[in-house]
Amino acid sequence: MLNRLMFCYFIQKRGFLDNNKNYLRDKLNACKEKKGKVKFYSFYRDFLLVLFHKGLNEPAQNQVVKIEIGKIPYLNGGLFDEHELEKTHSSIDIDDKAFERLFDFFDQYEWHLDTRHAASGKDINPDVIGYIFEKYINDRANMGAYYTKEDITDYISKNCILPYLFDETKRNHAKAFAPDGELWHMVKQSDDQYIYDAVKKE
Repeated sequence: MLNRLMFCYFIQKRGFLDNNKNYLRDKLNACKEKKGKVKFYSFYRDFLLVLFHKGLNEPAQNQVVKIEIGKIPYLNGGLFDEHELEKTHSSIDIDDKAFERLFDFFDQYEWHLDTRHAASGKDINPDVIGYIFEKYINDRANMGAYYTKEDITDYISKNCILPYLFDETKRNHAKAFAPDGELWHMVKQSDDQYIYDAVKKE
């Protein structure tokens, strides 16, 4: 639950959950209002499980779910699959006050995408989230839950993905790669924009 909520807190601060940077807190408050009318309404059972299993874990949500959770991305990867505990203990519930305290704690931190140097000691970025996930997610090999740092993904993308895309483009659109083709014309016009600093010559 903590892993899921940390991830949700991170993406909500980027506006990815219904374009609301205070999404979880607002939904918790809305649930508390409903609870005043519907005695047994629970943030965990009636909202979070819907968000996890029928929202973030489903490529296409039905209309009722969309109304309840708003515009939510589909996040494939296993984090929001139904957990074994949720399957075997379907009556589990978590008091709303636990989420209030947790969100108060989360709100003490700055959640952002970049790895800025002027850190305050209260920063949560992808490196921190990745470290936590790798340390505390059980069975991460089967889930594919590994975090790869930016320098490695940069190397992989530049030396594997981009060359593959160029090869496939050349295979399907060879004319663009001809000596007088559009691609080489663009490179000639770009000065040294596409040449790595390490291989540039004076």
